[in-house]
Amino acid sequence: LVCLVCLTVCESRADEDAPPGEWNEMARRPDAPPGQWSVARSPRPTGERTPELERLESLGYLAGGAPASGSSGVTIHEAARSWAGLNLYVSGEFPGARLVDMDGRVVHEWRYDFDRAWPERRREYATDRGARNWIHAHLFENGDVIGIFNDLGMVKLDVNSELLWKYGGGSHHDLHVADDGRIFVITHRDLSTPKVRRAATVVEDAVTVLDERGNELDRVSLLDAFWNSDYASSLKEGAGGLRGQRLDLFHANRIVPLDGRLAGRIPAFREGNFLLSLRSMNALAVIDIDSEEIVWTASGLWLQQHCPSVTEGGNILLFDNQGNYGWSRVLEFDPVTQEIVWEYKGEEASDFYSARFGTAQRLPNGNTLVAESHYGRAIEVTPEGDVVWEFLNPARAGSDGELVANLFEIERVPRSYVESWLD
Repeated sequence: LVCLVCLTVCESRADEDAPPGEWNEMARRPDAPPGQWSVARSPRPTGERTPELERLESLGYLAGGAPASGSSGVTIHEAARSWAGLNLYVSGEFPGARLVDMDGRVVHEWRYDFDRAWPERRREYATDRGARNWIHAHLFENGDVIGIFNDLGMVKLDVNSELLWKYGGGSHHDLHVADDGRIFVITHRDLSTPKVRRAATVVEDAVTVLDERGNELDRVSLLDAFWNSDYASSLKEGAGGLRGQRLDLFHANRIVPLDGRLAGRIPAFREGNFLLSLRSMNALAVIDIDSEEIVWTASGLWLQQHCPSVTEGGNILLFDNQGNYGWSRVLEFDPVTQEIVWEYKGEEASDFYSARFGTAQRLPNGNTLVAESHYGRAIEVTPEGDVVWEFLNPARAGSDGELVANLFEIERVPRSYVESWLD
């Protein structure tokens, strides 16, 4: 009911008050560089509109966008109120990851091109320019990093960006590295199945388990995990994203290991299970890898969500992309009572929005680090909603820098985590 109300209200709002619509990353002007870009946000100009702005908006980049203000890097830094560390981020124009300090200075960078990892697949993905950049990076304490090329595969590099191994099994969005070295990564494949009759082809997401050298050990299908559970009806009720005859039933975008802190209140949250975010279903789910079944689901408070995590206090924090009357917010809620205990929406609804992607990380001092991915912006927000740190992606394009690369994710890491190798 909440979702239906939100959609109804959003559709009834005036065009000038409505959030920017979904954009097609591949539908861009010919001179735009490879990657995923949006028109950067800035205060609306007064007076006469420029022909360049009108042309950009007519190309479907971002309805309601405005030219960039010229600001980039760290624009706000209240050192006394922010949590000091280093920031690992992945950007839409770059096949790699960067580590920057609290002033935005790059202190280290990893890079590995898709064509270099898989030269034999270059022709196959020649037009898929966005997917050929990293969408996620996992940093090891010794400086190694795993980078995911969305939907295509992933690479592990050492601190000097030398290739250690590669895996081409359709990995996307997120992974978890266990203490024993095993890697739990979200993957997908296309298949035809009588379990879902809405489309000729279903995009079947799975949790795939690799050893520390990237060799596949196991694969747990989310389709089978739902089918074998008490939540099988979700396969019929879930909206999914139908593109032609291809149904993106789950669109899993996050995998989070559970440590058992909530098991006393919700037995499904026992240690060893995983929390998943399923964007197409507007749902969170818990999967038992051992029994290969879904043991818990929740939905209704959010739309098109990303990046759930369990807080120290036992709540769930997530980036709610479109549940704020079509705009975005960061949401913290009690998974038992469904009570919202904290949220961040920006001062005005139009100040905070990401149609896709988006991350939220609770920091040790109680602040929350957020990636407003669509606009290439990261902020650190206090519990009171004050922005005490802001980073604007310096990756710009266009004749006037009016395009900004999407900031897929950002993570704050303590300096002690990297001190053994960082020069």
